[in-house]
Amino acid sequence: MAASIPTFTQFLCMLCQVEAKNALENYAYGVRNSIRDEKIASKLKPEDKEKLEHAVDDTIKWLENNQLAEVDEFEFKQKVRGRAH
Repeated sequence: MAASIPTFTQFLCMLCQVEAKNALENYAYGVRNSIRDEKIASKLKPEDKEKLEHAVDDTIKWLENNQLAEVDEFEFKQKVRGRAH
């Protein structure tokens, strides 16, 4: 039996989902790289750096466990994490 071909609308939804996931993932890894950069890390209080690392790790774990989340879930997670930083 042949697999069904997604409609154009379904394809657009999948594309939006992938883009939203990638945006959150890029954001998380960008923050991680920034706080590991000595120029930036040296300006952070140790407790702030620890909070950021914890938030980034939580976000990455969430991404690993929610690969099929909806677009609004990815966007909400990025907005919430953006406010936390």
